[in-house]
Amino acid sequence: MLERVYYFGLGAESCCGHLRDYLDKLSFNEKAPVVRLYGHHVFVFGEGSKSDEMSLITILHLPVELRALAHRARIKSLALAA
Repeated sequence: MLERVYYFGLGAESCCGHLRDYLDKLSFNEKAPVVRLYGHHVFVFGEGSKSDEMSLITILHLPVELRALAHRARIKSLALAA
């Protein structure tokens, strides 16, 4: 499941407005360089024990006020992929 989240989850570059700001704030920390939005959850990944590995640091609930924006970003992402 984590591979799916990592590769198919939305990054900040795929979002806009307040949602992008929120994800950018989470990825500002150098120990958590990769943040992915998947469903109503935000997955924060960091460097693993090896330089080419990523490890899950934490999973956060997406704030309720950002869920509609996340839904629109996912639809837009799927439309561009088709």
